[in-house]
Amino acid sequence: FLGVPEQNSKLAFLATIKNLTTFKIFAFTEGMGVVPEHLMRELDVRLNSPVVKIAPASREGFYEVHVGGENPRSYLAEGVIVAVPLPLVINIVDGLPEDLVEGFRSVRYAPSIVTALAVDREYPATSMINNLLRTDDRIVATVIFDHHKSPHRAPKGKSLVTAILCEPASRMLFAEPDGKITEAVLEDVDKLYPGFADRLIFSKVYRWPHGAVQLMPGSVRQQHEVRKMLAKYRGNLLFAGDGLYKSSLEISFTTGVEAANRIMARLGIKGV
Repeated sequence: FLGVPEQNSKLAFLATIKNLTTFKIFAFTEGMGVVPEHLMRELDVRLNSPVVKIAPASREGFYEVHVGGENPRSYLAEGVIVAVPLPLVINIVDGLPEDLVEGFRSVRYAPSIVTALAVDREYPATSMINNLLRTDDRIVATVIFDHHKSPHRAPKGKSLVTAILCEPASRMLFAEPDGKITEAVLEDVDKLYPGFADRLIFSKVYRWPHGAVQLMPGSVRQQHEVRKMLAKYRGNLLFAGDGLYKSSLEISFTTGVEAANRIMARLGIKGV
């Protein structure tokens, strides 16, 4: 749960604790960059072509996909998988049922800032994921040592560290320049690993306005209803990404596979 636990649904928290025995951590050996690299080998991936509108076409069962950017044009598609935060869907997709629109609009997210820090030393005696105790002045919520995911994540003698900011710090620093965010993160991490900041090679700051689903009290029942509506929704317009109830790489992967399988089934093609 990326956010403030006191503001999240206790039912959702208990359900997560109950299933921790089957908790999975997905990590790519060479890093997240392999995803677009592999997609570009197999698919027609087009950069600088943001989707501005998706609408039912005059031909039944098809959709018109309008893109902007460097070469604005429209495409006719038999199936569309939308993989963006659900509150953004209502800004680009026309013709959705009103109850589904309201369900999407009800999903709440917390902003997130994540920093990647490369340092000129190794940290072998560490755990992969280190969740920190929250204090009034805490900036960093989680420190991740990427070499535990794969030895290919960092050259010998170096370390790559991912620092995830806590929700209040992400809100406070979201509009600040990268340098100020990095400075605040290094000050916090330095308390745990003295001298860390002095060994910094480079840093990279990532911001997500829709960082993680926030399960406010009452949202478990509400989002269960939204998922039922999605399951009954007809047509080859499907949604993948956060799974409504929480955000993770595993859920992004599995919801994408489920959406692709549903489209292939409707087209008479065997899924995976």
